[in-house]
Amino acid sequence: YEQQGDTAKAASCYEKAIASASSRDDKIEGRMALAKLYLSEHSDTNAAYYLEQIVDIQSDHIEAISKLLEIYEANNDLTSILALAKKTEGEEAKELFSNYLLNQPVFNYKSGTYNELITVETEAGESEKIYYTTDGTEATSASMLYTGPITLEVGTTVFHAMAENHNGLLSENIVVTYEIVPDAPDKPEILLDSGEYREPQSIEIAVADGCRAYYTFDGTVPTAESQEYTEPVNMPLGNHIFSVVQINQNGLASDVATRVY
Repeated sequence: YEQQGDTAKAASCYEKAIASASSRDDKIEGRMALAKLYLSEHSDTNAAYYLEQIVDIQSDHIEAISKLLEIYEANNDLTSILALAKKTEGEEAKELFSNYLLNQPVFNYKSGTYNELITVETEAGESEKIYYTTDGTEATSASMLYTGPITLEVGTTVFHAMAENHNGLLSENIVVTYEIVPDAPDKPEILLDSGEYREPQSIEIAVADGCRAYYTFDGTVPTAESQEYTEPVNMPLGNHIFSVVQINQNGLASDVATRVY
């Protein structure tokens, strides 16, 4: 029947042979013949069905595993490749997966909360491309291509990332979450004590690195819209509440420091 091109009748005969088989070898042989029949007809789904049964019977069957890998790769079915790898036994059979199993991307920072801006880097296997998203969706080969370090902004960033090897096979997605909550700067130090002064005075402020200081003389809370401190300030005549705040490069403000003059 097979030689005559009558696939249906040939398949029926093979099914009867499988049903009547008593030894493991006969069960495997019948399924392999049926798988090859379907492969010759380009019916990958039916062929895979019987090849998977062979692997269930003999987990190190090289021919069945090889043919399954060809089918899965042609369909870019990484999920099935990974499932097959898990149930495959034997060193020789395991070696068949060397070109298929991809490492997930590895990030240089673990998921977590950080009190400073961090620059994230990621890598996978040699010559593998990495694609990622930050909008909460899974990464695909159509996502952004990783080309270099990424400095995170204040807030929460969720990365979905996957690798692609030279065969075009894709790894499973990895998800890492970073929350950047920088510490606010310390309260600025006003170097002139509160008090009553009979002579002109200059008020000096110790400003932390990476910060700008702003001040008021009327007791109101200073903001980035207030007068910026750039040099010692001359104390005006009269009674005044001198208030100072410093703001870092992330826009976070310190507590207000005050003196009464």
